[in-house]
Amino acid sequence: MPKERKAHQFQPIVENRHSTIATGPLRAVAFNAQGGTRFEGILRCFAREPLRSAAVILLSEMDLGTRRAGGRKVASELADALGMSCAYVPEFGLFRADGTMRAYLGNAILSREPMEDVIAIPLPQVSDRYPHVPRSLGRVRREGSQVAIVATIRVRGKTVLLSVAHLDSRAHPNGRDLQIATVLEGFPADGPAIFGGDLNTTTVEL
Repeated sequence: MPKERKAHQFQPIVENRHSTIATGPLRAVAFNAQGGTRFEGILRCFAREPLRSAAVILLSEMDLGTRRAGGRKVASELADALGMSCAYVPEFGLFRADGTMRAYLGNAILSREPMEDVIAIPLPQVSDRYPHVPRSLGRVRREGSQVAIVATIRVRGKTVLLSVAHLDSRAHPNGRDLQIATVLEGFPADGPAIFGGDLNTTTVEL
C-alpha cells in the first residue's frame, strides 16, 4: 500500500472540455514554459505540427497571475486556445507584504480527453538551497513546495495515468532519484502511464 501522504497546501484547478482526441498514436509533449513569458510564441508553436496533434502536453513552470507572465493564467489560456482540458496545481503561492495572495507558480497537464482523479503529490525537499524568488516577480513572499501532478484519462476504453513534475535543479542526482521514486509510489502496479516534465538531469550537484 502507498504511504499516507501529507496534503499539499494548494488544491488542483481543473477545467475539463469535451474530447477532441484524434485517431492514431497517442502523442505526448513535455515543455518548460519558463513562466509563460513568451505566451504568443508558445501558442504559435503548439498551434502547428508536429505539436498541434499532441494529445497530452506536460507543462512545467506555468505562472498564474505573475508579473513576468503579464498577469495571464498561462495554462488555462493555452488550454482554451488549443481546445484542451487543463489541470493546474500551484507549487508556490506569492504573497504581498500585507499577506494577500498575488500569484502562483506551478505545473499543468493539458489533455484532449477530460481528466479525472487529479491530485498533487508533494516531493521531498532534497536541497537546502532553493533559489530566491526571481527579481522580475517583485518583492513577494513565496510559500509552498514542489509537487507532481497526477491525473487519469480514458483513451479508447483504457485508463491512462498522466504525471508531470519539475525536479529540483540544485540537488544531487540521488536527490532527484528520490523525488521520482516518490511520484512512482503513487502509480498503479500495472497499466499505461506517461511521466514527464523538467527532470533537470545533470550528473553532478550544481
